[in-house]
Amino acid sequence: MNLAFHPLTSERWKDLEELFGEDSICRSCWCMWWRLSSNEWEKRRGSDRKEALKTIVNQRKAPGIIAYSDGQPIAWCSISPREEFHNLKDPER
Repeated sequence: MNLAFHPLTSERWKDLEELFGEDSICRSCWCMWWRLSSNEWEKRRGSDRKEALKTIVNQRKAPGIIAYSDGQPIAWCSISPREEFHNLKDPER
């Protein structure tokens, strides 16, 4: 198995769309649960969440990593500084 890992960039957006395809459970979330406030999450739906993630990518922020096997996208991991994950609550703050 030939594995490679790359940050999500606008050039790799189509790979994420393929990974989060129409039959994927990810198609409604688009890994935005932790990045949006609870109110924002309730207001947005699948396509709105997708556009929110795409906006982050278009701002040249790499919000995660895509894993590839033999050139095909096979996995995704959302990675960013904690303060970008608004839905993570720290009881000591």
